[in-house]
Amino acid sequence: MLQSRLMSEYGFNSTELNEACVNFGVKPIFLHSDFFINEKLEKVYQAENTINGIVFNEVRPYRIGKHQFPVYRMRNDLTGKWDLMRLDILYLYTFYGVLPKEAHKWLPSYTYSVGDLEYLKYHTSQISVCNVDTIHIYGVEFRRIADDDKRHIFVSEYGVVYNSERNRIARRTFDHKFYANVSINGKSYLLHRLIFMVWNNGNQPIPEGMQIDHDDGFKNHNWASNLKMVTSLENYRKAAYEQRLRSTKWNYDIIHFMCEQMQDPMLSGPTELLERVKKRFPDFDISYGAFKHKMYEIKNGENWKDVAPLYDVSAYDANRSTHRNEAISDDAIRAICEAKVSGRFATNKELARFVGINENLVNRVLRGEYRRDISSQYDIQYSEKKRIAFTEEEVRSICEDVMAGMTNDAICAKYGRTTTDVKRIINRSKFPEIGKHYHFETVRTRAEYVIPYDPN
Repeated sequence: MLQSRLMSEYGFNSTELNEACVNFGVKPIFLHSDFFINEKLEKVYQAENTINGIVFNEVRPYRIGKHQFPVYRMRNDLTGKWDLMRLDILYLYTFYGVLPKEAHKWLPSYTYSVGDLEYLKYHTSQISVCNVDTIHIYGVEFRRIADDDKRHIFVSEYGVVYNSERNRIARRTFDHKFYANVSINGKSYLLHRLIFMVWNNGNQPIPEGMQIDHDDGFKNHNWASNLKMVTSLENYRKAAYEQRLRSTKWNYDIIHFMCEQMQDPMLSGPTELLERVKKRFPDFDISYGAFKHKMYEIKNGENWKDVAPLYDVSAYDANRSTHRNEAISDDAIRAICEAKVSGRFATNKELARFVGINENLVNRVLRGEYRRDISSQYDIQYSEKKRIAFTEEEVRSICEDVMAGMTNDAICAKYGRTTTDVKRIINRSKFPEIGKHYHFETVRTRAEYVIPYDPN
């Protein structure tokens, strides 16, 4: 796969994305997988999955920096933070590798044309020879390749290749699968295999039939720490397994957390489990129906079979059966009603913990679904209101508030609507004919849109 996060968040197909990149003439920027750059060093683009296929939208610079260099604000895949990157440095990181910060001052400051960057060289005064097989460039260690025909090639653990004969950094190219390559003596070599051989395999050739895997799934993350040697079967199984993960918003941490929570005897059902997952992973956004479906797939061993056996997920069914058939004494029901009337508890969950009864049963009592003959003796307002349909005026007003920068919680409080309804309006799965006239992409950059923005 080309980019793990692009696959998981935007539903891109690997083959289609590779073909779209080739046709559009762009390459993925190092460790910023949402963004792409062309070899003419003209603009930065961001990929978008539309009903008509994958398109690349031009990204506006965050600001114009010193010497008129465009500066872009981009999310870093390793740190999760937002980086401010100059256009010329983005170009160098993509086509040459991560250069030491001290080398940035030698970059041409009057222009960022490709002609100048193509002949970028390190100043020889900044190269120190440690021994016959090691040099340092601005404090970064480079090791010589042991092969006789590559003795003039040095490689750093961060994927930069230095040619001592030409005193220059070797330029990268990308194959049809977007693996980085470097040319040595007129022959092309896969960059990640060179780095693994020099830094992880004692400068010895990689055994025949073995493959080098990118541990985090990013093909342009070619640091030595991210590479490991696997068999072709192991590599295939990992790719197939991760493809299933990328088809949803799941990851290993969420799956392990879910399986751990399914062992809890106090878990009332899928609703409470979804609340716990969202509290633990605030960025996790999925509908209740999709979550419930995947939860039962995990519990029944249909998906992620290597995770569920580590936990006693079968306890979930036993606990649910106990919750449904559990008998509550009259005194316990009166205690629940008295606690509710007292107003000491902000939520039913807190009340359930206080009386020591499962939240699902507490909710049934307070809704009048269980022993209403007792709960009716207390001043409890049963939830019997019906859902009110949206009007076009209300939808347009919500859209205007979104464009004004209001948060989802503030909009829900203003209109008395649920978060799910607001999100469906924003991603245009609800009232798309109204929503398509509002450019939500400018204020909700991470939302998934069913149909694109169309002001006409």
